[in-house]
Amino acid sequence: MDVIIKFRWYKMILLAMKTEILVTIIAVLIIQWLLAILALYLLFKDNGIKKNILPWNIFIMFGFIIGPITYFVYRKIKKNKA
Repeated sequence: MDVIIKFRWYKMILLAMKTEILVTIIAVLIIQWLLAILALYLLFKDNGIKKNILPWNIFIMFGFIIGPITYFVYRKIKKNKA
């Protein structure tokens, strides 16, 4: 009985949300995931595995979309100075 109630609760939420909103949320999450994976790949490629990349790693993962973009800008500025 508890499973049926939980299923109905989720079903009501999904039906209440418009399809466009769900598609937008899914698209934003996919973009965030791809940006984070690319930023982390470049971070580890540039620096290897070191303790000093931990703040960048945390910021990329939890700074929703802004984190990866900030790392891309930082990386570009860093390469232009070198």
